[in-house]
Amino acid sequence: MSSTIVGVNQAVLETGSAATGVLDAASSLAQDAETLRSEVSTFLIAVHTV
Repeated sequence: MSSTIVGVNQAVLETGSAATGVLDAASSLAQDAETLRSEVSTFLIAVHTV
């Protein structure tokens, strides 16, 4: 029984670590998307003024 509890505890820790990794990746992707949006907007304004 205690080995089952240890296994469940380990699975919970690994799941938490995976969730943190996904959250970090999502945050990075959101930041990259905002940077791209800004750069595209700047480009389109420059093209429009030509």
